[in-house]
This record gives sequence, C-alpha cells and structure tokens, in this order.
Amino acid sequence: MLTHVYVERPGDHEEITRYIEFFSEFTHGELVDTFNKIKGVYGVHHQGLYFIALHHVFLCKFGKSPFGGDGVNVFSIGTPIVYIPDLVTFLPDITS
Repeated sequence: MLTHVYVERPGDHEEITRYIEFFSEFTHGELVDTFNKIKGVYGVHHQGLYFIALHHVFLCKFGKSPFGGDGVNVFSIGTPIVYIPDLVTFLPDITS
C-alpha cells in the first residue's frame, strides 16, 4: 500500500476546489479509470491535492472512496478497483 501524508499550505483550498470541479464532470467509470492510473506516490505536495479532490468526488458519487487512510491528511492507495455499473459501485480488482 502506498501512502501520502498531506500538510496544508496557503492556496491549497483553491487548487483542491478546481480539481473537485474537474473530477465532478467525470462519469463513474472515468473516476475508476483515473484512480487505477495512479502508479505511485511520489511525496509531491500537488499530488496530495489531487488525492484529496479525487477522494471527495468518489465520496459524493459512490458514497465511499477507494483511498485508505484518514481521508483528511493521510491517503493510502492499495489495489486497483473495478466499476460495477449495474450496482453503481466499485470493488477491489482481485484479478490484478
């Protein structure tokens, strides 16, 4: 499991809001694809903002998030996920 620890900086809220607006336009399948494209956690501050926004939009659209951690300052990424359109949900991809 890959983990990123987020520490707030000035201007973060505006950048997170832009990301949320961007991700909110995605379909459920596009959100899952976006999560599955995350190949590493590099400790770059901007990546944390991306994770926060993506986590938020997953919660809004699915009622749950594939990110582990506390969802505020610690974000963990485990296995890829698979979208189940008929149920409008996602599950861990056990084939990967």
